[in-house]
Amino acid sequence: MSDARLKQFAPLGVAVGLGGLIVAAFIYLYQRQFDVAVQSSLAIAALGFALAMLLNPGAMQTWLAGRQARYGSNVLVMTLAFAGIVVLANYLVYKNNKQWDFTENQANTLSPETIEAVKQLPQPVTAIGFYSTNFVSSQEQTRKLLDRYRIASGDKFSYEFHDIYGEPALANQYGITRDGTLVLVMGDQKEEITFAGEQEITSALVRFSHPAKRVVYFLTRHGELDATDTGESGLSGVVDLLKKQNYDIQPLNLQVSATVPSDARALVIAGPQVPVTSDEVAIIGGYLEATPNSALIVMLDPPVEMQAEPGTAEPLAEYLSATWGLQVSSDVIIEERKSEEVTSIGSQRIAPEGAKVLNPAFDVTPLKYVTAIICESGILYKQDFREFKAKNPE
Repeated sequence: MSDARLKQFAPLGVAVGLGGLIVAAFIYLYQRQFDVAVQSSLAIAALGFALAMLLNPGAMQTWLAGRQARYGSNVLVMTLAFAGIVVLANYLVYKNNKQWDFTENQANTLSPETIEAVKQLPQPVTAIGFYSTNFVSSQEQTRKLLDRYRIASGDKFSYEFHDIYGEPALANQYGITRDGTLVLVMGDQKEEITFAGEQEITSALVRFSHPAKRVVYFLTRHGELDATDTGESGLSGVVDLLKKQNYDIQPLNLQVSATVPSDARALVIAGPQVPVTSDEVAIIGGYLEATPNSALIVMLDPPVEMQAEPGTAEPLAEYLSATWGLQVSSDVIIEERKSEEVTSIGSQRIAPEGAKVLNPAFDVTPLKYVTAIICESGILYKQDFREFKAKNPE
């Protein structure tokens, strides 16, 4: 190809160079990181300008010596000044950032627990995300979440992103083999997160602040709720959440052990069906008195829902009342439905104005607490429920 034909492509090289500079500037301002994307854009810009000079060096020399060069220099100075103003404004916004959340349920606001966990960080934390181009959407969502952490932390939290395939040495350094993984680093501590949600990130920060395991004991042998049960009445969900907060969950049988272990951060009594004995209550009281910063969490059902006979002594309730002033009521709360369900049919009222109505919601009351139901067929007793249901499936 002749030199004349080659010179025609010189302006294209200049255009590529300018485009590379503009793209690099926008990526940097958006990401606030001098990452592979910014470096690649700058490399393309340099390649474009070099290509233009190689294809038409004479035009470049003429331009540098002529009036256009002076005009071009002025334009360049103004462009650099504008870029400097933009960079300075961006820097000020970055250092003095504040977000407003106008969503109805504050979906873009960190929870108070997360903000407290960030404030308690003993050292700065860096979040390193390894995301390829296959996880662009996930990376953007993670970036928005991490930015909220950064703003809430002041100078204690920062983040950066890398291509797991473009920078394999860095991925190997942190032992990352899965695309879309986030690594939190504080000093020599490291937490790996495969799903970057607020709960997972905050749990990792809590573990940074409390590297030693904190033990929570669940009292057993009284028909308490099961910490391993995944059903509606089980506590497995609560236990899983505690484990993510770096708590160690252990059972405790005070009918065998004469003391609450010294490493207990808290003791949980979750819905005992038979009374906790007075000896056990004495052990619990001694633990609370002797252990600073200890905690007791008690969840009690009304006596009528427990397996104990009515009138059975409740040493735990007596202890809570005498020591802490906490009165345990024996009431049972039954939900009431709207009175209009009884006094009206559709828009037609069938009861006198001012008539008093009790409309308990027996449909949400456990069946074992219902003795009988009054219906259009008369009084339906518990032993007849199954037969009635078979005849009336609706």
